[in-house]
Amino acid sequence: LLHTFKLGYGQTYYWTVSAYYGSGNYSAAASGGKFTVAGTQGSITPILTYPIGGAIIYSQSPTLSWYVNGSTTGIVNYKVVYSTNSNMTPNTTVSPVSNQSYHVTGLLVPGATYYWKVAAYNGTAYSSYSSTGTFVVSTSANPKVVVPLAGSPIHGVGITESSVMISWVIPIKTSGSLTYKLQYSTNPDMSNAVTVAGIKNPYQIVNDLQTGKTYYWRVRSSNDNGLYSSYSGVGKFVKNAVTAVENNKTVIPTKFSVSQNYPNPFNPSTIIKYALPQASHVTIKIYNMLGQEVKMLVNSDRSAGTYQVQWNGESDFGRKVASGAYIYRVVAGNNIVTKKMILLK
Repeated sequence: LLHTFKLGYGQTYYWTVSAYYGSGNYSAAASGGKFTVAGTQGSITPILTYPIGGAIIYSQSPTLSWYVNGSTTGIVNYKVVYSTNSNMTPNTTVSPVSNQSYHVTGLLVPGATYYWKVAAYNGTAYSSYSSTGTFVVSTSANPKVVVPLAGSPIHGVGITESSVMISWVIPIKTSGSLTYKLQYSTNPDMSNAVTVAGIKNPYQIVNDLQTGKTYYWRVRSSNDNGLYSSYSGVGKFVKNAVTAVENNKTVIPTKFSVSQNYPNPFNPSTIIKYALPQASHVTIKIYNMLGQEVKMLVNSDRSAGTYQVQWNGESDFGRKVASGAYIYRVVAGNNIVTKKMILLK
């Protein structure tokens, strides 16, 4: 027989059982046993339900929902954090939230992409944050302007190329054509920024950057009537010198790694870099979002070292593939890494 109870994490429980014969008669209790529920309440991590996955929300005051996969015994409340930046800085933090949903007060920015996450609180400590959900705020099916999403380079990635392609994404379709205004600066607050206006494509090549400097950038869109969106989140990259070589010997990587392709989004081509700490047989394949193989980029043995391979947006049959999201999968020995990239045309 089986009976289910809600138990508390970190608690020790004692149990026993008796047989019932009817008419109020029970057998003697069995010797029973004891057990402890592993973990702590802080180990309970909320799971986001909606809105996630870049869902388009036709409300400036949406309701965010989540659940806990397990017992909620001991959970006092929740903390909700949301931001228009993927690194959650700056952000809005709401605590305490007593239910497994939160109705956003105030109005979110139309056309903006929001990132959000949740942590549970047991009165003493917070759990780990949930995974990060994303959604886009829209006031109509075809908004006039949309806040761009920073594409690449971001997250402080090092760039050695003399010309840097800065690219971004428009997450939803607009009612008309857009142009863009890009700003980049060596100051995090974007002071003394260089401004490039009237950009017609979702990317811009920037030259004459100073080696060793950290750059910050952001972009906004405008329509034919001169209506501007808010700025995107701030991207960050470091303009590096060419990879160092010592005593005419290339530095051998200490661990396997695969970099995010650059640029991303891209048009017409992009670079995938990977590092091998030891000799391995390497395969790199491109897949569409249906899981169908599109292109075999690499299928050969490689010595230890750092490599890069270019994809020009063509299939194995030499045909240009459609715009959209693609997956690249790098296999080197027992190491497997998959990453997502976006082709824009």
